[in-house]
Amino acid sequence: MPALPAAVGEGERRDMATVERRLRELLLEGRKPMAMKTLRKRFDAYGIAENPDGTLRGKPIWFVRYAETYINLGHPDVGKLFNDNGQTLRKYNDFLFQVAVAHDAAADAAERAELERMYVLLTRHLLDQGFAAGSAQGTLHHLGYSMRNFYTAPVIMRDVLRRAGLEHDVQQAMEWFSGVGEVKLPPAEPGMDIDAFNTSLVGRLASIVMLPDTPVKAAWLEAFSRWVDNGYKVTEGTGPCFKSDGTVFHHRRHYPAYAVDGFSGGAVNAVWLLSKTQFAVSAESHAVLKRALLEMRFYCNLRSFPLALSGRHPDGRGELVPWHYARLAVAGTPDGRGEIDPELAAAYLRVAKGKDAYTRLFAEKGFAPEPSPAGNRVYGYNASVSHRRADWLVTVAGHSRYLWSAEIYQGANHYGRYLTHGSMQLLADGDPVSAFGSGFRQEGWDWRHIPGTTALKIPMERMKADIRNVDTASGYEEMLLSDEAFAGGVSHRGRDGVFAMELHEHDKYNGSLRARKSWFFFDNRIVCMGSDIENKAEGGVHTTLFQNFLADAADPLVVNGEAVTQFPYRAELAGGAVLRDNLRNAYFVPKGRVVVSKSLQRSLDEETDAPTQNNFATAWIDHGSGSVSGGGYEYMLAVHASDEEAVRYARELPYEVLRRDASAHILRDKPSGITGYALFAAGKVGEGLLESVSLPSLVMIGGDGEGLTVSAADPDLRFYEGPSDEVFDADGRRAERSVYSRKWIDNPSGESQLEVVIRGRWQSADDRPECRIEPAGENTALIFTSREGATREVNLIEMK
Repeated sequence: MPALPAAVGEGERRDMATVERRLRELLLEGRKPMAMKTLRKRFDAYGIAENPDGTLRGKPIWFVRYAETYINLGHPDVGKLFNDNGQTLRKYNDFLFQVAVAHDAAADAAERAELERMYVLLTRHLLDQGFAAGSAQGTLHHLGYSMRNFYTAPVIMRDVLRRAGLEHDVQQAMEWFSGVGEVKLPPAEPGMDIDAFNTSLVGRLASIVMLPDTPVKAAWLEAFSRWVDNGYKVTEGTGPCFKSDGTVFHHRRHYPAYAVDGFSGGAVNAVWLLSKTQFAVSAESHAVLKRALLEMRFYCNLRSFPLALSGRHPDGRGELVPWHYARLAVAGTPDGRGEIDPELAAAYLRVAKGKDAYTRLFAEKGFAPEPSPAGNRVYGYNASVSHRRADWLVTVAGHSRYLWSAEIYQGANHYGRYLTHGSMQLLADGDPVSAFGSGFRQEGWDWRHIPGTTALKIPMERMKADIRNVDTASGYEEMLLSDEAFAGGVSHRGRDGVFAMELHEHDKYNGSLRARKSWFFFDNRIVCMGSDIENKAEGGVHTTLFQNFLADAADPLVVNGEAVTQFPYRAELAGGAVLRDNLRNAYFVPKGRVVVSKSLQRSLDEETDAPTQNNFATAWIDHGSGSVSGGGYEYMLAVHASDEEAVRYARELPYEVLRRDASAHILRDKPSGITGYALFAAGKVGEGLLESVSLPSLVMIGGDGEGLTVSAADPDLRFYEGPSDEVFDADGRRAERSVYSRKWIDNPSGESQLEVVIRGRWQSADDRPECRIEPAGENTALIFTSREGATREVNLIEMK
């Protein structure tokens, strides 16, 4: 515990009052009171009354985790019984909060008195039920969601509790159940679980705010600030939660859905609550949170999460929360110099698209909406790349031996096994841009045809995950890893990029499916290549070009120059194709068997398995049925291609493929002159200016006539070295094991020395400490210190 001050000074007293005022403002923000009739009915349902001896009687309050005991005794429906009867702890605490909100808003003295009586009896009953300081209740874990409003209502009703003589008992209970005692000890390691931000942070602060303004309270607030500050620290491995590239981890992978809950529950609010007081978090931690928010608005569009970043809820509804940007903006700049953060304010004005107090404030201060972000960013900790121009976003996502392919639970994401098999989603349409405006509908969605993926077409019923509890480190869930380390990308000058992965499906389903896949990003042109496609299982192997919902069955596709409005429609094109989808995107497939369809697609709901259907336009490259060996593909997507671009690229493609084999995919972009290299093997390259590399890697080389820029990345996160840590069963198949059981999950990303040898004699044009330059005969060796799948870049000038 930090040292207690000798006394509480005027400044400390003012800061304590500021934190309490803000917390109260936060809890009541936007809350509308329930009608008294509804509150009375809810209160009466608990049957709470005083006995003659002053004790209470009333219905028992049920914590959901009690059900686990009954399940083990063969009574699985007991929890449902209490839930249906409104007796769960979560509903009770939420009702306490509703009573507090109504009391705060009540203008009628009689109603205020009635609400005060309700609240006092509810509080006494809850304490009597065992939710008092020191009570273990038999089982106390996963309290977060059930107890969240246990901590909030007392802050609003503090005066009521004081008059009833309950303030101390309630504060002690808040302290006990929130686990705030943890903050007394200096943090042992950086970071904390995003769920702690979501469900524990506000409760812990509330328990401190309820203390009297003494030196003890000041010390508690210092300790709390230290604990929160540590939560924002960047962490290593797959541990929670903030990473160096701006991703936010939960369940051992980047998880935006949990991130926004954590931001809403406490991460953003904590910085604001403590800002501009002596208890403020550090500038470093403030900056980490700001970075995570700014990255989120880059990899989302406008608010929508890409499906592959939606965790176990690929339903198109996941999205960032605009007020996070505004709230953190008014907390000031991380260095404390600015009253309002200009970047966050501008970001808010773009993603909010509405009128509210924040938009008025920012307009008064002279802020304007930011332009849509543009560029290419690789997220090494997520095996994904985001490529943006204008108002559109392309996301490519993979998985590896470190990062799971999909999170599947009972009742969630039953058919999502292919979500990161090299998916490529385009979020470019709608007003505003959204997943639904860009062609996604869960109803009728064919989970075997996720755009960009190389996958197997089997009956949809067989796509359903076989969800198991595979070890003591996990629950009933599926989060399969590959045994391949190569999945990542490189960005070039922050604008263009290359992404590649070695795909190998887990043996649980089809361990025979393999492919080497790459994507080359230049402005609105994305060239996609695949090689070494292998499959021995039954079913057709394909790589999907697009799958778009048809609001109108007559919405046209353009197939080899001919508009197609008929429905249903199916064409099988043997010699490649030039296609334009119903959202103005053009696809150029120089060779291969292409299938184009407009049809009523029948599917299954990812949560309930219920049949669904909808009209879709879908196209794919067919690699054959059954056994496939040495398959490949090549195509280019031109996002929102103009008519002139469509004609020009159909006549002559704007790129040249230099290699597409098991060792390398190499492509030169003609308009920019940049050459991109996806190098699956170390050794000699001998294409363009690149002579050799010392490791499997990704490289881009481009020049402007006066110099050269070389960008490179080692995509292997190197949480461990050597062969994959797979365990095999008696049949030689990789056994399913949870990611939580792996010994390496908290290891830091290992450092590598990537040597890139380029032709000619070159010297550095700037100071890049992560790149060492050495002569190599008539060539030049660039030795990049690589880590975390991050891009390293150097600008060169030729030696005369």
